[in-house]
Amino acid sequence: MKTAMTFRALPKIDYLAHPLYGGMFSPRPNMREQMLEALKPHMDELEAWEKRRNTFFGYRYAWKDGLSEELAVNGAATRQLPAKAIDEIHAAAQPTIDVVQARIAGTRAAGDPIRYKTALESLSRDTHPDLWRLVEDHLNGEGVYEATSTVFNAATSKLRSLAVLVNHPNQEWANRLYRDVEIETPPTAGFHIDSDGKCFTKIVLYLTDVGPEQGPFGVVPGSHRWGEGTRDRIYRGAFDKSDMVVRSAKRRTMFLALPEEMQTKAEFGGDMIAGSPEAVELLAQEQVMTGPRGQMNLFNPDAIHRGGNVRQGQRHVLLVSIGPRW
Repeated sequence: MKTAMTFRALPKIDYLAHPLYGGMFSPRPNMREQMLEALKPHMDELEAWEKRRNTFFGYRYAWKDGLSEELAVNGAATRQLPAKAIDEIHAAAQPTIDVVQARIAGTRAAGDPIRYKTALESLSRDTHPDLWRLVEDHLNGEGVYEATSTVFNAATSKLRSLAVLVNHPNQEWANRLYRDVEIETPPTAGFHIDSDGKCFTKIVLYLTDVGPEQGPFGVVPGSHRWGEGTRDRIYRGAFDKSDMVVRSAKRRTMFLALPEEMQTKAEFGGDMIAGSPEAVELLAQEQVMTGPRGQMNLFNPDAIHRGGNVRQGQRHVLLVSIGPRW
């Protein structure tokens, strides 16, 4: 059993020089105290989790087979479910897909924007026992539970969450990042790390074929170890867990009131300057996971990742989280 290596820091944006932040706003003197007070409970929560993580695991990624090695070293892997397995899962998920499709249609008919929560339906063992059991059984058969336990040095692992996501073209949350200015969405939009800092193997399971136009999942291999265990990741998570994460003019002004080392986000891709060296480098490293229905895109949520923007057709996926049990 081997242990993976540590790499570089996460991308850092100079917000004071950013044309839509420091180039436009100047915060009031008392804003810093307000911002720090608002972020404190989120900082406390993330620091408590970091302490728990260090007690049981820390960042001692390990592996003993091909799948666990890919997850430990790259923070990502791709596997294909057998046809019978994806057929069974898709059939069990179809009633929920129909519910989400109807909600999207109703929202669009009312002239309202299609937001992320409109397209997502969270499931539980109690509400969808058959689908939950199918996912458990087939992922266990593919060795995903064993790989998760190995990577995080845990005795066992279990299915923690399950959701259906239906992506249509022109998703509101992907196309309008700034409400007060007309600006082209940068090609890095959507790049983020998860904000809770918890240990999971996450899976984006394609229920439909996903080509370049259907918003394929993307991940930067190895980036789950960039800046690991640093205050930077806590700062990023705390801000994105707060209600100040929206990019309105008011919130951008408040963001600038933070100490410079705290001017950082878990969801940073939408703020990167198109064509900048950092943006070009990140895009060059992204692994874009097009593939057929039944493809499982497994990843560590500490890695930089994103769901692509659907331009044609639809993308139906199951979002799965498997967590270690120490």
